[in-house]
Amino acid sequence: MISSTCNANHKLNAIRTKGFTLLEVLIALAILATGLMALSSSLLNGTKNQTRQIEKTFAHYVANNQLGEMKVEDAWPELGTTRGNIEMLNREWTWKQVVSKTTVDSLRRVDVSVTIKDDEEYTLATLTAFVGRPPEKDPRR
Repeated sequence: MISSTCNANHKLNAIRTKGFTLLEVLIALAILATGLMALSSSLLNGTKNQTRQIEKTFAHYVANNQLGEMKVEDAWPELGTTRGNIEMLNREWTWKQVVSKTTVDSLRRVDVSVTIKDDEEYTLATLTAFVGRPPEKDPRR
């Protein structure tokens, strides 16, 4: 009789130890939720960075396009600042071109900076070029 009671208690203890307690399940869920929130935040930051890199690449295209137009005109750029807007790649961009003197009289420095039209505080790209005076406008020739 004693052995049958021990067997019953042993079986009852075995049944109790097979599962997880509610506290263990809640702790596991809390750890899982924290990990998923960190993963979600990381993915969101990655997406934002990728979008910003795409915008910077497009801004470089706009700046290169502006410098290319200046090269095609083949004109000696006037000193000062010029601004303009352009639509490229389904977006409105604002560019600013600053022409300044250099230590060499026959060269001018041209800085082109590009922003998104709605966010002109943040410059996405800046390119610098040096333009030589065309031969027909060079007084030394």
